Amino acid sequence: MNHSEELSVSIKKPELMKVRKEIDSLIKRRTKLRIVASGIVLLTPEVIRMLYENLDEKVYKIIERYMTSIYLEITVWGGVDAINKLKQVCGEHYDPNQCKPGTIRAKFGCKIPEVFNLRNGRIYKLFLNGIHRTKKQSELERDLQIARMFLSF
Repeated sequence: MNHSEELSVSIKKPELMKVRKEIDSLIKRRTKLRIVASGIVLLTPEVIRMLYENLDEKVYKIIERYMTSIYLEITVWGGVDAINKLKQVCGEHYDPNQCKPGTIRAKFGCKIPEVFNLRNGRIYKLFLNGIHRTKKQSELERDLQIARMFLSF
């Protein structure tokens, strides 16, 4: 990897596992990024906590059960402007309905019809958005740390 390249991480969630090869092809075609490392893994509750540490506990428990229920695919991508390119192809917003048409989240994601009203009075809407991806440079080390728990690169 040369000095102008960077890494980014994606985790395909349960709703994308059946189409994971199609998703990889789409990402490669649209971004020209390359796969540095990839593997099918079973995430632990500790990893889910690292990814979603700021969520309300009730919402976190739902996501933890969901994301530890099936094997997922972690992929480390490499290339110029990898974080931004992956964000563009996956979708910039966690809500698939707010992502641009043609993005992975817009195409494969959906809103869960329930709204959870928690004790703190806040209302949370949950989404199946298909894919986790590094959002910004400040999250890259955390995402790479998670990837290194399962992959060699």
